[in-house]
Amino acid sequence: MVTSSTWAVDNGGVDIVLNGVSLGLVNGGGFGGFTDFAIVSDFVEGTNTLDFVVSNAEPGVNPTGLRVELRGTVELPSEAPSITIQPKDQTAIVGETVTLSVLADGTPPLSYQWRLGGSNLAEALEATLTLTAIAANQAGNYDVLVRNAAGSVTSGVAIVTGPWVPNSDTSKWIGPRGETSAAAGGDYVYRLVVDLTGLDPATAFITGRWSTDNLGLDILLNGVSTGLRNDAQYGGYTEFRLVRGFLPGTNTLDFKLNNADPTGGYTGLRVEGLRGGAVKGMAVHPPTIDTPPRDRLAVEGDQVTFTVEAGGTPPLSYQWLFGDQVLPGETNPRFVLPSVTRGQSGDYTVVVSNVVSVVRSRAAKLKVLERIPGLFNTGVGADGAVLADYALDPHYRLVTNADGPSDQALVEDSTLFPIVGGPWVANTAGSKWIGPRGDTAGAAGGDYAYEVSFDLTGFDPSTVFLLGAWATDNAGMDVLLNGQSTGLFNGNQFATWTEFVLTTGFVAGRNTLRFVVNNASEGWTGLRVNNLRAGAERTSAQDLVLAIARSGDRIVLSWPTSAPGFLVFATDSLSAPNWLLVAEPVVISGDRHTVNLPLGAGARFFRLQK
Repeated sequence: MVTSSTWAVDNGGVDIVLNGVSLGLVNGGGFGGFTDFAIVSDFVEGTNTLDFVVSNAEPGVNPTGLRVELRGTVELPSEAPSITIQPKDQTAIVGETVTLSVLADGTPPLSYQWRLGGSNLAEALEATLTLTAIAANQAGNYDVLVRNAAGSVTSGVAIVTGPWVPNSDTSKWIGPRGETSAAAGGDYVYRLVVDLTGLDPATAFITGRWSTDNLGLDILLNGVSTGLRNDAQYGGYTEFRLVRGFLPGTNTLDFKLNNADPTGGYTGLRVEGLRGGAVKGMAVHPPTIDTPPRDRLAVEGDQVTFTVEAGGTPPLSYQWLFGDQVLPGETNPRFVLPSVTRGQSGDYTVVVSNVVSVVRSRAAKLKVLERIPGLFNTGVGADGAVLADYALDPHYRLVTNADGPSDQALVEDSTLFPIVGGPWVANTAGSKWIGPRGDTAGAAGGDYAYEVSFDLTGFDPSTVFLLGAWATDNAGMDVLLNGQSTGLFNGNQFATWTEFVLTTGFVAGRNTLRFVVNNASEGWTGLRVNNLRAGAERTSAQDLVLAIARSGDRIVLSWPTSAPGFLVFATDSLSAPNWLLVAEPVVISGDRHTVNLPLGAGARFFRLQK
């Protein structure tokens, strides 16, 4: 007889005793999980006993218990084979090693033959089948035929799948080739044509779900972006639903995806559960604004996009306006301002029309703020150009460094893992990864904090709008603005960007942003900040208040440091003023400009001017 089983105990498993004889089997794992054991000898004919000896550690009253999952086999003369433990389903990525195994009982010797899809596999003649460096064409249904002199038995099917969603009876993966291991990197567009002849396109809908390798960039209906993406890629499905944008007669549905590997590799599209409907006949509906364009706040140089979703009998025509000025050529549901200026602040509307009537959307307000200088991405110089590997980042410094005492943040080596070939977000012409070393393979685990500063002198801190994106290895724990937590957390870590926006907590003059990163264990760590920018309104002289306070035999004039460049002038009379520059210097004290003057005799009047 052979027994192969598991046990769990509270507290310790001291021994297993077979027929009064210690087997020396100890369970030190306790109650949190099972400990395997096997007994292959010393059984006797007839009744056998198994004693499980458990020790309850506490001297006083304490919970205790035993859990056993027991199974065993015995060989009989001329016993046909049977399957005791079936092979299990496996999911693998191309290149990995996959192991399938079976446990069978029966009179020896037992022979084994593994099969894929019912066909024998050469040299697969053991109880364990090892598939080394598995290829995509090795996915499928595996079983094993077990034989002896008394008969044979076939195991259950073990399904080996790749990381892609498995094919089904209703859909399969498609691609540019039947075998895409060397398919070129880049974009692929798969088109489906739908005919709505005899149906009302205003009532049409299409719904389904899609999976892609790699990113699903967009679904385009009749050449117009729907903004529907599949960021989940190939391990699952992303559902989609289209309810507007259909035309009478022929419609096109384009599924656009990107194969990320520039050197080539697996790519494909899977669409599942695709269905749709529409009302028969052609009703005539006036245009409607279903989702109007929304207000936008932007920084000089940003790209701003306005969109509208409209209903009604197609074809629908669109015309965008700035105030009451028609914008030539802007005749699509999506309107893009590629690099906004402050002069483009104002109201934007869109007029939608068809054969029935015309409707105009509510105004979407665009406010463009002046760009604040001195904000930089990671890994760039004063001119914004990326630095060489191992160069010192001149803008970010390490104020917390788990790896040592240095406050220097260095541009990481872009020729090494994990930058080259991923999994970190790839370096670009706009930013690079920085860290405590140029090569952080041995960087200490713990917290790292990278600080960058910028100056708001001349800007109103209450109007600041700061935004960007960050990636971290490992978690981005917080972003501190002027030493105060903003609660921003980057759980996406290093494979993608996490965007952030800050609108409060700014002060006049110098401000600091501190990005806190935790390295979970010794090894690679770094920070990447991209597209960091901010805008604000200038401090207006009309908003200034010149404060006057007496201090003994002197007076102190003061005004905010957010209003630089002003000087103090004085006169003895307002009826016949003679404004003269005061001789005393302007001194900065905290967030105030101050001028300290003697009290003097008679009336004096003061003003600020540039």
